[in-house]
Amino acid sequence: MKKVLRKVLKVILIVLAVVAVIVIALGLASKQRSEKYYKYSNPVGEIEKQYTYKVAKLEITSEDQQIGRFVIYYPEAAEDSEEKYPVVLWANGTGSKSKTYTPFLKHLSSWGFIVVSNDDENTRTGASLNAGIDMLMAENE
Repeated sequence: MKKVLRKVLKVILIVLAVVAVIVIALGLASKQRSEKYYKYSNPVGEIEKQYTYKVAKLEITSEDQQIGRFVIYYPEAAEDSEEKYPVVLWANGTGSKSKTYTPFLKHLSSWGFIVVSNDDENTRTGASLNAGIDMLMAENE
């Protein structure tokens, strides 16, 4: 009886170890894919291929503690240019901050958008988006 129990226990431990290795491997693969989002996207159109701006980042602390900070991704070329770029205001999903979407936001910016996000975890009222517009207008002055 003890031998059978030991064998069953060994089998259970081996299965748990294999499952743990698989979960860890999938987690690492997912993280790598998320961080290199732009390499896995497949811009096949001519328009998508022509936009390959180098991306810069700016963080501005908000006076509103709920917003926390504004994170702005923009084409680095905008620093030395009078060219105008379209703006995307990003509203995070409930319970998430801007860092959740970093790869995607940088990808948008590489296409020539100024992308503004923030750390407000409760964007349903739109107040943090309005604050983002106000911050951009103040920075533009």
